[in-house]
Amino acid sequence: MYTENQQPTANSQEKNTSYAAIIHLSSFIGVLVPFIPFATILAPLILWLIKKDEDDFVNKNGRSCLNFEISLMLYSFIVFIILAILGITSVISLGLNMNSDNSILSSSNVGEEFIIPSIFGGLGIFLLFGLALLIFYVVVKIKAAIKASNGEVYRYPLAISFFKV
Repeated sequence: MYTENQQPTANSQEKNTSYAAIIHLSSFIGVLVPFIPFATILAPLILWLIKKDEDDFVNKNGRSCLNFEISLMLYSFIVFIILAILGITSVISLGLNMNSDNSILSSSNVGEEFIIPSIFGGLGIFLLFGLALLIFYVVVKIKAAIKASNGEVYRYPLAISFFKV
């Protein structure tokens, strides 16, 4: 049986696990409202800053969440740069293979019949990769929220430790 002094502690722990779970789930704001820049980082950051000094469990979960979100932002930036370079080089190489009447040179290895399919093929691969990344993101975030609600600190896969957890 609980004494009067023990009940608030248990209740406080329950609130803290819920708050930690909310920190993990708050990142979905950036997915649901993509026009707000850095919302996937800002929402958990604000929630973490509010309670990080009050509770070590919330602090660790907030740090873990932010490590993942910042890592994902960094990975996305790197992929964007690579795709931009590939896109620019494709356009340049296509432009170098054009005649003055905008037809493709016959001496080129690239035929007109392969240009449109290759563009849509690349777009299809990009969309499939994006869908796979979104599924991974949703699964990992839900798993982190469940772990937090069970009183555990979740270590995200592929997360760089910017903040020590």
